[in-house]
Amino acid sequence: MGSLTIVARPRSAADRLERDDGGAVWVVRCTSPPIDGRANRAIVRLLAEWLDVPGASVRLLRGEGSRRKTFEIVGIPEPEIDRRLREVLASAR
Repeated sequence: MGSLTIVARPRSAADRLERDDGGAVWVVRCTSPPIDGRANRAIVRLLAEWLDVPGASVRLLRGEGSRRKTFEIVGIPEPEIDRRLREVLASAR
């Protein structure tokens, strides 16, 4: 079980994954607005898709109302989370 800290950018033009601060921070852009938890649910769905895990394996730990969020990813260690997200980022270019 690993954790992942991201910066959320709701109300973006498209759903996508990026790196920021010289590659040190994962940024998740989603089209959903930050109203009634919609952006959080969209980010959970995107992370589950990108990491190839069921949605129930992605749980928001901290940052429900903040742009900086920490998620628990059940069944995947942190190095594997990072590897999978890097693959997603590389395939999007």
